[in-house]
Amino acid sequence: MQSSSRGLVLLVSVLAISAVLGGLYGPSVKATAAGANDIQDSVKTFTRVLAIVQQNNATPVDTDKAIYDGAIPNMLRVLDPHSYFFDPKQYASFREEQ
Repeated sequence: MQSSSRGLVLLVSVLAISAVLGGLYGPSVKATAAGANDIQDSVKTFTRVLAIVQQNNATPVDTDKAIYDGAIPNMLRVLDPHSYFFDPKQYASFREEQ
């Protein structure tokens, strides 16, 4: 009994000392927004490309269809094939069914 309580005290002491030393001498990590500028640049690029397509296409481009049925679902398939995007109408229908 006494050796198990000594082991427990030793374990707690080692963990406490490690936590204090890690906090004092460990690397400092700061939370930052990952790639906020990259996202803004990507949105600007996408907007420019969409504007060029609209200007140079022979038939009018339905922006909602291009974004909701084309761009976003295809980007999701590349990033995460298991995700699905609901456009505003699909989302409203989904919420109504719930």
